[in-house]
Amino acid sequence: LSELTLPVNQAYSLLGWKDGNDQSHQGGDQVSDFGTCYYVPAPYKLTDEDVEVIDGMINSYTPDMTHRLIIIPDTLDGQVVKGIADGEIDTFGDAGVFSGKELKSVDLPATLEYIGDVAFKDNELKSMDFSP
Repeated sequence: LSELTLPVNQAYSLLGWKDGNDQSHQGGDQVSDFGTCYYVPAPYKLTDEDVEVIDGMINSYTPDMTHRLIIIPDTLDGQVVKGIADGEIDTFGDAGVFSGKELKSVDLPATLEYIGDVAFKDNELKSMDFSP
């Protein structure tokens, strides 16, 4: 495999795709750089299915790898989001809830009171919105 054709999605066709260097591409383009992730440059609001929330703390995140710009809503899984849990040391080192997810932008909920250690480690965040 030497090239990949980026998917065409009618819902995102006007937005196109971006690569890890923020270069724009369109659905149907042939790309050959497999060392980067390609994502749709549209904010994605997390849903109950994306996270595990316990006592208001986000404890885990299962990403759809095409989402790099995320919005964390005030309420998930029927709970007010108060925080993001501390990271843990695993076999690869420190791992926070959102560590290494190649995120570019995060909008935090107005209800957030706590961000855990290494929660966003190893991302390429260009913006983080703390406003209510």
